Amino acid sequence: MPPGQVAPPGAPAPRKGRSNVVGALLALAGAVALVAGVFLPWIRTRLEVLSGWDAFIDAKTVLGLAVATAVVGVLLLAGVRHLVLRLLLIVLGVAAVTIAVVDILSVMNDPPEDLNAAIGAGLVVVPIAGVLIVVSGLIARHAPR
Repeated sequence: MPPGQVAPPGAPAPRKGRSNVVGALLALAGAVALVAGVFLPWIRTRLEVLSGWDAFIDAKTVLGLAVATAVVGVLLLAGVRHLVLRLLLIVLGVAAVTIAVVDILSVMNDPPEDLNAAIGAGLVVVPIAGVLIVVSGLIARHAPR
């Protein structure tokens, strides 16, 4: 039905198309996983275990990415449909994966050999969450112009 027209009484409501609930829930799950990844161990040595929050400034950036992802997820859940939201989710997910890969390479290459440094669970969770966020951006729908 064209905009501005009123449906006759008893007529079924027009369908709005497929919803963004799945994309929104994936985005929110990715945001929660990013937050968890920030506080999980990022580096393990013989002497100590450090979370991302304790060891890397990048963890604060990842937390910001999680907040932005959650906001976009809530907007999608509320029914907002826009191409910018989809693209933003993809960018946020790629940024999370990039940060995690850089930090993984940093942990593997920089520490002295006598510490036996290894990556922790947080640096595994963050890129997985990033991929989840990219997928949410790919499956979310936007309103065509």
